[in-house]
Amino acid sequence: MKALLLALAINWNADLTQLANELPKTHPNPFRKTTQQAFLADVEQLRARAPQLQPHEVVVDMARIVATIADGHTRLSLPIDDNYGLFHPHVKNTLPKEQALWFHAIPLRFTIQNDALFTIDGRRVARIGHMTAEDAMKAVAPVAPADNDWQRKDFVAAYLSIPEVLHARGVIASLDQVPVTFADGTSVVEKPAPPPASRPVKTPWSFEYLKDEKAVWFDYHEVLNSKNETLASFADRMFRFIDEQPVETLIIDMRDNYGGNNSLNEPLLHGIIRSKELQAPGSLFVLIGRRTFSAATMFAVDLEEHTNAIFLGEPTGGAPLSYGDSKKINLPESGLLLRVSRLYWQMSDPRDQRDTLTPHFQTDDPRAIALDYFGAPAKEGKWEGVVTLDHERRAITIVNGEVVSDLKDYKFDLRLGSKRAAGTMNVNGIEYLVTAERRE
Repeated sequence: MKALLLALAINWNADLTQLANELPKTHPNPFRKTTQQAFLADVEQLRARAPQLQPHEVVVDMARIVATIADGHTRLSLPIDDNYGLFHPHVKNTLPKEQALWFHAIPLRFTIQNDALFTIDGRRVARIGHMTAEDAMKAVAPVAPADNDWQRKDFVAAYLSIPEVLHARGVIASLDQVPVTFADGTSVVEKPAPPPASRPVKTPWSFEYLKDEKAVWFDYHEVLNSKNETLASFADRMFRFIDEQPVETLIIDMRDNYGGNNSLNEPLLHGIIRSKELQAPGSLFVLIGRRTFSAATMFAVDLEEHTNAIFLGEPTGGAPLSYGDSKKINLPESGLLLRVSRLYWQMSDPRDQRDTLTPHFQTDDPRAIALDYFGAPAKEGKWEGVVTLDHERRAITIVNGEVVSDLKDYKFDLRLGSKRAAGTMNVNGIEYLVTAERRE
């Protein structure tokens, strides 16, 4: 009853009017994936229903409406404490003054792998509430703001831990408990818990020397300066180390990098381009995934265009051509935070229609591939892979060291291994990366 009374007290009309007016005015191209007519009709339908809904139901449906813009930077930030660790904002998420609007989380955390739902400790989930896991994911998916399906999976997995989202989307009957059944037949009833007092703080970046492998492992978590060092200074220190030590491989791990300030990437990109040790294909690996977003995706696109980086892992959560630099808009009555992209970033070719940057090798264990890419030298056998031609990839087949596909008339410089191959294709003096895997 308290929640319902609050719903009647909040002037949702003011918030919805702000949403309907400011989002189309702020976003450079808001109706790429939906229409203005559909967007405004959604707003008006919620306006009519809001007095009968509980506050969290209004908030979740507002988030769904914003998500129809299909832009990961344009979203209604759910009113949930950052210390739950479900999301990774660059700045602290400001909660509304009215605590009855705050969302909560259960202790259980989820991940989506191969379109199946698992807990992060590996238990497969069969049901949540009165829905199958598959139906629960489908029910929650429309609320998730995303550039592509990979980023959507990351958001959906997080949203499945939030009772307010589950209840608003019809997955559970009560905010007080979340029944979860596992594939082995066991079950638990999870209850919302208060947020931790704090959450672990990762340094935005660090590097480690793997002496036996003659490799530098660069953990790149955030495109930001730290309190004690700029990213430019860090880049200088890391590349000086690479120059002075017997380093044959640089591995950049950006699987958990949600972005930051893209202009800070420049010293890293220039350092890689200048480094003699990192020019040969097979000397630079970039680990990417569904959480590689925003400025991290921009950096990946720059590496794809300007270096011989081999990408491993999952497709990125960000798109090569994307919208960003969100404007923050506090809705007048509820105090909810609406973020709306202000700029269009064309990091790739204007003809690039990809909504994600895909790895050359999609794998759950990119570390193993990066540390032993080629295997033993080989001359005979068959390798199949791609040539990366700017933003496009063309299939290629190599048999006993010779290219036999329709690209065979170009000049190739290849290194063949018992596991994989890498090299370049020369077209009018321009070299394009070749990557391939041993088939027989």
